[in-house]
Amino acid sequence: MAKNRILRGRGVLAARLDDDLKERLRAAVVDPHLLLAGKAALAAALAWTFALAIPGEASRYPYYAPLGALLAMYPTVAGTLKSGLQTVAGLTIGIVLAHIAVWAGDPDWLTIAFVVGAGVLLAGPLKRTAGGGSGIASAGLFVLVIGNENLGYSLGYFVQTVVGVGVGVAVSALILPPLNLNDAVGQMSRLRRTAARQLQEMGEALQEDWPADDPRWPERRDDLTATARNAREALQFADESRKGNLRRRFHPP
Repeated sequence: MAKNRILRGRGVLAARLDDDLKERLRAAVVDPHLLLAGKAALAAALAWTFALAIPGEASRYPYYAPLGALLAMYPTVAGTLKSGLQTVAGLTIGIVLAHIAVWAGDPDWLTIAFVVGAGVLLAGPLKRTAGGGSGIASAGLFVLVIGNENLGYSLGYFVQTVVGVGVGVAVSALILPPLNLNDAVGQMSRLRRTAARQLQEMGEALQEDWPADDPRWPERRDDLTATARNAREALQFADESRKGNLRRRFHPP
């Protein structure tokens, strides 16, 4: 009998260890940073493959497709779409600035200064473009210095970047789009526990008659404030992760 109990106990322990191992493996597979890295790598590889198949002048610049995919990638589907559109907008403005500068002649200190200065100047009103002014200026410099009067370069740069952005958005939307609901639930549970604990401590503080300048008051306040901020950010991120996410139909609010 004792031997049977020992064997059953070992079996239960082995089952628990097996469940723990599966949970850890599952957590590792769906780790947000690991998942994003894998999807970014896949998007870059696919973008390069598609870029090589594009005919015409654009086929000479396939390296801009994986760059576009990389610039677009973001943990959420909505964020990837937004980042991709910002990348294309910044590129378009940069190309326009470069061709305006080309009218003044070959690239020199004056035209380069114009493209960089105008790009950074536009960072204020157009800060939603990817990289802000630096992103616009970088795109303009590429076109001005490398492409100069070659319209084919500008077209190839633009087309391949759009291809990369499109691939990035597709990968983000179709390959394990994350729903960051568990973190939001966990942060809300932590907030409830913190609030409950502090209410209990507040009652104890009133009984013990803590003075107003007791350092424990600001400690409790800062702890609750930080916990509430983390919960709010987790809820906002979870809400963003649902936008454009095909998995949200299986996880109604």
